[in-house]
Amino acid sequence: MASIKKKNGKWAVRVSYYDEFGKRHFKNKSGFSRKKEAEQWATKLEQAKFDQSIGKTDTTTVFTDYYEKWLETYKFGKVSRITEQEYRYTLRQIAELLPNVQLSSMTRLRYQQFINEFVHGNAKQRAQRQLTDNQPYHSKSSVEKLHGHIHAAIIDAVADNLIKTDFCLHVELGGHSGKSAQLKYLDAKDMQTLAAEVNKNIKLISTGKSMIYTGLLTGMRVAEVSALTWTDID
Repeated sequence: MASIKKKNGKWAVRVSYYDEFGKRHFKNKSGFSRKKEAEQWATKLEQAKFDQSIGKTDTTTVFTDYYEKWLETYKFGKVSRITEQEYRYTLRQIAELLPNVQLSSMTRLRYQQFINEFVHGNAKQRAQRQLTDNQPYHSKSSVEKLHGHIHAAIIDAVADNLIKTDFCLHVELGGHSGKSAQLKYLDAKDMQTLAAEVNKNIKLISTGKSMIYTGLLTGMRVAEVSALTWTDID
């Protein structure tokens, strides 16, 4: 129901409504000279609530905004902290490579171009690794994870009739093969040598050493170690 009040000689209206995700919102307007004018404005909004023309996600919304809202609704607070960080990384990639692109404007071609750009990395990333020609910057597993994150959101967008087609279908995923298992892991002797080395003169302010030493002793992944806070320490 609408709330109509008089304040400083003028009438103000406050109407609450819920969007399709179940989140409550408010529309406010003040400055009405007569109560009847305020009531007419409130009636229009109440009618919009009745015919469900208010609260729906606008298909002209920016792709980044839709994906962020989807994460807040379906993922944040429901997945592990590490997984949430991975989703936030995907969000940053969309914001960087598809700035201000509307959800309704996305096509398979545009999405493929986005994937291609992510695969090859930006100029700074390529320069750091001294990549040439068509050498990919990201690994296949990284590209597949990014695509999986986005595709799940787009499937929901189609189901909610926000867009007509799934533009993620049949995309060509690239990327390099990544490191072999032998390069990813240290044997016991090398691990002990590295642990002894980083433990020399280690201090709380020695961030790099502390992260490496913690990872060696616990078996935690890099992302897990980097996400630790003092509240996690016993």
